[in-house]
Amino acid sequence: MPVKEEIGEGLSPGSRSLLATQLLAVSCLAIVIVGIGYTLTSAALLLSDGRWLAFAEILLFLLMAILL
Repeated sequence: MPVKEEIGEGLSPGSRSLLATQLLAVSCLAIVIVGIGYTLTSAALLLSDGRWLAFAEILLFLLMAILL
């Protein structure tokens, strides 16, 4: 039975570095997506309570963060 190769095995040091950077970028993107989802859920709850000003504040914050 053949032994499975690990991810990145047989790659040059530069390719391993690139792979590690890509994995880090994907992980950061996943964290940001979860954070945006949480923030939008909070905004929806504020909107359902009739707190329009707090809702607008959260949307403005998200807009500024996305533009960055």
